[in-house]
Order: sequence, then C-alpha cells, then structure tokens
Amino acid sequence: QVTGVCSGGNAHLIKSLGADHVIDYTKQDFTGNGKTYDMILECVGNAPFKRVKNSLKPSTSDKLSGILLLVIPDLKGILTAWFNSKKSGKRVTASQDDPTAKDLTFLVKLAEAGKLRAVIDKTYDLNQIVQAHHYVDTGRKKGNVVVRVRL
Repeated sequence: QVTGVCSGGNAHLIKSLGADHVIDYTKQDFTGNGKTYDMILECVGNAPFKRVKNSLKPSTSDKLSGILLLVIPDLKGILTAWFNSKKSGKRVTASQDDPTAKDLTFLVKLAEAGKLRAVIDKTYDLNQIVQAHHYVDTGRKKGNVVVRVRL
C-alpha cells in the first residue's frame, strides 16, 4: 500500500503513478492521522525526523521499525540521522551513495518494463539555467525539471 502526500491539484498525478491513497496536505497533516508507515520517502524537505517520528512503525520482535529516507537531506538531517536512529530505534538514513552500474541497470529494466516512469514538468535550455533554478525553488514543480545541453 502506497500513500502519496501532495496538494489536491496533484492527486490525479500521484494516483497515476501508482499510489493507493492520496492525502491532500492542504487539508490534512499525514503525521496527525494516527497511521504509521513502513517507510516515509522524504523528497522535498518538509518532513524532518522530529515531525514524522511518530508516523514511523515501531519495531517489534519479528519486524524492523519504519524507515525515514531523506532523499534531499539538509545538513542537519545528514548530521543527525545516525543519532536519531540510535535514540529512537527507528531507522533514519540520509545516505548519498553513488549509484553503481548494477543499480542503473536495475532502473533501466524497471523503465523498460513500464514499472518506472519519469514525470517531466518543464524543460529548459542550458542558457535558461537561472530560470530553471528559480522555477524549482518555487517548490511548485510537478515532477522533474530537465536542462537540455546541446552539443
């Protein structure tokens, strides 16, 4: 079961990507609904450990605890991930490992099988890099922003 958190205007996109449930963050705070999750994939920087720790499943004798995966961690998230894991018994990771050839091959196979779909919101030419950054910084992008480099 996958729950996506987004604004109501993006609910259709999140459902089309495979989410079973969608929470509109403008109407409900997912951290206050009493539910716990196996994993919280934090992609935008507004769900630090302190905010989501009670929404991560606790560990039991036969199951590991929930995990907070900080995809784009800030410095505080990186520096406190290990400490928060040890202190809480829940897993927090801000790993920034480089992908291996095996990892990339796996992703290509998923894409070829139609199980991985990139969402491209806007495309900019390299000479528009400033505009691209400004757009990303609005926090309102829907998917990826691509910068085209012409050789």
